[in-house]
Amino acid sequence: MGKTYSYDGLDDDFTDSEFDELERNQHDKQKRKVKRKIDDYLEQKRLRKDAGDSDFDYLE
Repeated sequence: MGKTYSYDGLDDDFTDSEFDELERNQHDKQKRKVKRKIDDYLEQKRLRKDAGDSDFDYLE
């Protein structure tokens, strides 16, 4: 007789926890990506403000 694999013995909690962890990792990556973009935007805004102030000092 050939061997068959039964799906009845699978631990659904284990596979669910794996999927939860993958989803959480993707969510964390997305949060880091968004935070990095916001930080870059704020840094550029600050640099533009600082550069703008010093560029026109000679007019006073």
